[in-house]
Amino acid sequence: LKEIIEPDDKVFTISTVNIEENSKSVNTYGSTKGSYYTVPPGFTRDRDVNSTVPRQLNEHSMRLCVEDLQDNDARAAFKNVGGLNLLNFENVRMFVHAEGDTNLFKTGDLTVFMRLGADFTDNYYEIEVPLVLSAPLAQNDREVWKVPFDVNLRELVELKLRRDRELNGDLFSVFPAYVKPTSQTMYIRGNPQYTNIQTLMIGIRNPKSPDRLPKSVCIWVNELRVTDIRTEDGWAATGRVNVKLADIGNVSGNFKYTTAGFGGLEQKVSQRLLENSLEYGVNANIAVDKFIPANEKIGIRLPMYVSYDKKTISPQFDPMNPDVPLEKSIANKPVESRQSYADKVEDNTVRRSIAFNNIQKVKVKPNAKKYIYDIENISINLSYSDTRRQNINIAEYDSKNYKAGIGYNYSPRAPTIEPLKKAGGIFKSPYLRLIKDFNFIPFPNNLSVRGDLDRTISKTLYSNGFLPNGDRDVVGMFPNYEKRFLFNRNYALGWSITKSLTFNYTAQTFAIIDEPYGGFTGFPNLPSGRSRTDSVIYNLKNGGRIKTFNQQVSLNYKLPLDKFPATNWLNADARYAAAYTFIAGPVRNLKTDEERFQLNLGNTAQNTRDIT
Repeated sequence: LKEIIEPDDKVFTISTVNIEENSKSVNTYGSTKGSYYTVPPGFTRDRDVNSTVPRQLNEHSMRLCVEDLQDNDARAAFKNVGGLNLLNFENVRMFVHAEGDTNLFKTGDLTVFMRLGADFTDNYYEIEVPLVLSAPLAQNDREVWKVPFDVNLRELVELKLRRDRELNGDLFSVFPAYVKPTSQTMYIRGNPQYTNIQTLMIGIRNPKSPDRLPKSVCIWVNELRVTDIRTEDGWAATGRVNVKLADIGNVSGNFKYTTAGFGGLEQKVSQRLLENSLEYGVNANIAVDKFIPANEKIGIRLPMYVSYDKKTISPQFDPMNPDVPLEKSIANKPVESRQSYADKVEDNTVRRSIAFNNIQKVKVKPNAKKYIYDIENISINLSYSDTRRQNINIAEYDSKNYKAGIGYNYSPRAPTIEPLKKAGGIFKSPYLRLIKDFNFIPFPNNLSVRGDLDRTISKTLYSNGFLPNGDRDVVGMFPNYEKRFLFNRNYALGWSITKSLTFNYTAQTFAIIDEPYGGFTGFPNLPSGRSRTDSVIYNLKNGGRIKTFNQQVSLNYKLPLDKFPATNWLNADARYAAAYTFIAGPVRNLKTDEERFQLNLGNTAQNTRDIT
C-alpha cells in the first residue's frame, strides 16, 4: 500500500506574554535574545480598585510562534465573535511585535494578516502587513511595537466596489488591492460585511518568494480595537394640523421626517437611525348627509371616514451590502439600472381606507312612536382598507380588507299593563297586594340581530434579489396568499315579562367562509364545474362553516315577599341560567382540488345550568 503523505505541520504555538510572568521573551530558538515586554505606547496598566494596597493589573499579549514555516504557507489563530458590527467606526487598529533571527531573513519576508468576515474561506476581508523585526533586547515601547497595523474600514468598502466593477460578478476570486504598497495589502473574497462579523483570524504568512526557504518567527499582538466613531448629524421634524369644517366634519394631517444619524440623547451611537424616513397622512370625518337636499325631512345619517398614509424609508446603506453607502453602491452600477435600483431598495408602505359607519335613517320627529317594522331600526356599516408595500425583500405585498355589517335593533317603550291598579274595595287590603299589583309587559324591551362580514385577503411575493438590468429576480418565486373570511352573527332578546320577572336570551355565531386555494384570476374552475367565485357565494349562502356557537338564556324572578306585611322586610331573588357552547374541531382537506371533501377531526360541545 502507498503511504499517504501527511500535510506539513510545523511547530506552531499560541501562548501569552505579560509583564508579571514572562516579560523577558523567549524566541523560537530557546535563547534570550528577544525583546523585553512593554505596554504598547499610549496605554497604561489599570489599577486594581478591589485591593487594599495600590496594585496594577497584569497586562497580556497573545504570542504566536512558528518554526520553519514553508514558502507560500501560513499559520493562524481564530475566534468566533458572533455578529460584531463595526459600521459606526472608521478604523481597526492593533499593535504587533515581531522577533526572529535577523541573519535568516530580512524585514518584509514574513507578514502578519487578519481576516474578518462571515467565515474564513468564502466570505472575508483580509489585511496583510509586512513584519518589521525588532532589535534584540529592545526595551523602548516604540522599538518593541514596530509593526503598524491600522485598517481603514472605508478602504475595505472601496475595495469591494472596485472588485464588483472589474470582475463582473465573479465574487469568489481573491481580489487584491495595493492600497498602501509600503505598509499593507487588502484582499476580498465573496461578499463579506463588517456589519455582521462572525469570525476573526490573526496569523503569520510566508509569502511566495524566489528563495522558497522556510522561516521561523514569533509575533505578539495586543490591543485589537476600533477607533474614530462616525458621528454624522441627523435631524427630525414633526407637524400636525386639524381643520374644522363647520358642521360638515373635520380634516387632520400629520407629517414626520427623520434623517440618518438622528437619535435621542440617551441613545448610543450604534442605536441612531441609519435611514431617512418620511411619513405623512391625512384623514377626514365627513357628514355626507349634509350634502343631501332637504335631509331635514328625510333623516338620513351618512357619516364617512377616509384616510391616506404613506411611509417611505430610504436606507443610508445598501440593504444588499450593508457596509456600502447606498449612493456609492448605485454609482457602481450600470447607468441604465441605477434609478430602478434606487427605487426598489426603498421601503414604501401605503395605507388607504374608507368607511361608512352606522348608516341609518332616524326619525325626524323625536317623539314619534317606534314600531317593529320601522326602517329606523336598521343600521349599516361598510368599510374598505388596503395596504401595499415594497422593499428590498418584498416584490409585492397587497392586503385588502372588506367589512360589511347590518344590524337590527328594536327597543320600544313597552307599556306596563296593571289591570287592578285602580281597583278599590277589598283590594285595598295589604294582604291582597300581591293580586292588586299583578302586571305584565306585552312586548320585549329589546330585540336585536346583527350580521358582520369581515374578509381579508393578502398577497405576498418575495424577491430573490436583482437581475443585472435592475429588475427584481422573482424567478421560481410564487405568491403566498393569506385569506380570512368571517361571517359573525349576534342575537339578543330582552323581555321584562313583569316588573319582577325578566327574561334574557343571547347567542353568538362565529363562522368561516371557506375559499379555494390561490388567487381569483388565472385559475381553472373546480372539478365540480363551479367557478371559484360561485364557490364563495355558495358557502356564504349556507352561512359558512361554524367555528363557535354560544347561547345563553336566563330567567330572573324577584320573590314577592314585599307584598305581605309579615315578610315585607325581606328580599329574595331566584335565578335560572343555562348556556350551550359548540366549538368546531380542525378540518383537514384530503384532496385540495375538492374543497368540500374534508375530514372532521372532532368537535366540542358543552352546556351549563345554574340555579341560584
